[in-house]
Amino acid sequence: MRTRGRTAPGRYPSAEATVNLGPDSGVSVSFTVVGDTKIVGRVFDPDGIPIERVSLALEAASGKTDTVGRMSGCTKSGGRQKLELMPAGRYDVVANETARQPFSTVCYPGTTDFRTATPIIVTMGRVAENVDVRVPAIEKLLRLAGRVLFSDGIPASRADVIYVSKNGYLERGSTAAGGSFGFPVLAGRAGKIHSEIMVWRSEAARCPQFGATFRPNGFGVTLKSPTTAIPGHPHECNISVALKVSSFKAWPAQ
Repeated sequence: MRTRGRTAPGRYPSAEATVNLGPDSGVSVSFTVVGDTKIVGRVFDPDGIPIERVSLALEAASGKTDTVGRMSGCTKSGGRQKLELMPAGRYDVVANETARQPFSTVCYPGTTDFRTATPIIVTMGRVAENVDVRVPAIEKLLRLAGRVLFSDGIPASRADVIYVSKNGYLERGSTAAGGSFGFPVLAGRAGKIHSEIMVWRSEAARCPQFGATFRPNGFGVTLKSPTTAIPGHPHECNISVALKVSSFKAWPAQ
């Protein structure tokens, strides 16, 4: 018996594969069908300079019935981007959705208002070329820095720090051994910051002060601090975030 297609997952060394069947034996053959589709282009800053390491996401165009699993990528050298193997349909190309670069989330061809975005029409067997996203403006970054403390003033290591702006933009960091943290966010966006520590069931017995309550089959529980308001002005903030629980010497200082 001969089958055409893959000879092993992820490999295409030959157009044919041979399957040997003995007496009273059988074989299971599976096929994966993917769309022969591709979107290519570049991302440019306001001066026309290509930008590397910009996150990209592909979303079904608003109001359409197309469905697609979340597809993402990142620009490479020369600001080049490539998204491929999506179903045929109409899509919005979204740049910098994770806000790791100093500009707002931008939708093709270069708008921060998704209502005015231009959908890309993807058809089978064709490449959508020159899908270039042009960033309208570079923005300032605000560095959020400070410390996370237990309620008794002891620094909290191994804590997550989460910042969320009023429009839902999110960034996160974590604390070092001295409870310190620092990470950049886009300026001009007022929001709130809080801290969390994850206490695993195996740690709870050693840290009774945490008062961690688990579900019957739960492996861990998250303890959160109250939120602290963050203004949107562009300068470094020295922030103190206090957890509601007291420290315990068995808590890892790493």
